[in-house]
Amino acid sequence: MDDADLRRLLARVRGLEDGEQACLEVKQTLSAPSVQWLFRLRAIGGVIGAGMALWILSGLNAPSEIRPWPYVLDAAIVLLVGGLIVKDRFTRRDLKRVEVDDGFLYVSEYAGPSQAAIPLNDIVSVTQWRGRTLRPVSVHLRSPSTFGTRIRFQPKRGWGWAITEDSVVGELRKRANLPKNPNA
Repeated sequence: MDDADLRRLLARVRGLEDGEQACLEVKQTLSAPSVQWLFRLRAIGGVIGAGMALWILSGLNAPSEIRPWPYVLDAAIVLLVGGLIVKDRFTRRDLKRVEVDDGFLYVSEYAGPSQAAIPLNDIVSVTQWRGRTLRPVSVHLRSPSTFGTRIRFQPKRGWGWAITEDSVVGELRKRANLPKNPNA
């Protein structure tokens, strides 16, 4: 199948007449190429930080006397870091790969062949967690898709302040004809 056949097929699907020109739209990737590195760095940093805290707390116990509170703090730090690593595992599973063109939002899992094409007019709102290392964007849908009514993805890294929204959020709102301010 060559370009002319693809254009005719696309024109037929869109309902264009034979003489009209159909242009092929290019998908733009909005999500980060891979999020595994981010979660691995967070886990390594957590383990190193917990190790340092345990080392400092173990030095507070003098060899001649045994105080129980450093051991309680050691156990609390180990449980906290372990809980955060498990939470990161679930968060990583929830993040999707997202691409967009003029008419659809294409959503797929990082490790899986399934893909859903969601019309942009099905988007109700676009929000983002800000002020953290992980700043996922949530796309809320009018009706459920293969991946549910909320699609979350980690946007590509860009320059900007941690408290401001990434440009991807504004772009998605613009493509879906949503107001710039979600509270308006």
